[in-house]
Amino acid sequence: EECPICLEPIFDVKGAADFICCGKKTCKGCCEPLMATTNNICPLCRQRFPETDGETLSILSSKAAAGKAWAQCGLGVVYDTGTMGLAVDKQKAESLFRKAADQGHSNALSRLGRLESARGNYSEARELREAAASQGHMNALGYLGAMEEDDMKTVRLLTVSSELQTSDGFVQQLLAECFAKGQGGLEFS
Repeated sequence: EECPICLEPIFDVKGAADFICCGKKTCKGCCEPLMATTNNICPLCRQRFPETDGETLSILSSKAAAGKAWAQCGLGVVYDTGTMGLAVDKQKAESLFRKAADQGHSNALSRLGRLESARGNYSEARELREAAASQGHMNALGYLGAMEEDDMKTVRLLTVSSELQTSDGFVQQLLAECFAKGQGGLEFS
C-alpha cells in the first residue's frame, strides 16, 4: 500500500495513520505534519474526523455493512480486542475478518492467519500469512519467519520484517532469540 501523499510504500503498518472517515492510510511521516494543521478535517476526503468512540463505531459499522474491506477489518479488530466500549466477540471478529480477507485485505488475511495458527491449523495459517506478506504486510512476513523450519530462512524473513517495520517488538524479540540460539549463522562474537 502506498501513502497517497508522498507515494512511498507504507511498510510500518503500526506507525501508519488510518483515517476512519474515508479508509485511507498515510505514512507516519506525512500524517504528523498534516494533523497539526487540519483543524479536525481529513486532508484526503475533507470529512470531519469522528470525535468519539460512538461516532467511530457508527462510521465503521456503516462502511463495513456497505462492504468496505478496511472497515470490516477495523470493526473486526474492535470486536477482537474489546475496545471502544464493545465486548470481545471473537466470532463476530472472525466473520468480519473473513469478509475483508475475501476482498484481499492484507491485515484481515494476517489476522485470520493468527486465528488459524492459534487453532493449530498451521497450513491454513501459512497460506493466509503468505497472501498478506505478498501484499507487503510486514507483520505477516515476521510471523512466516516464526513458522519457518529452516534457520537461515527464518533469520532472513525476520530480518527483512524487522528492518522494514520498526514498531512491532514481536519480530525483534524473535530475531533476538535466533541470535541467542545461534540460529541461521548468527552468533555472539
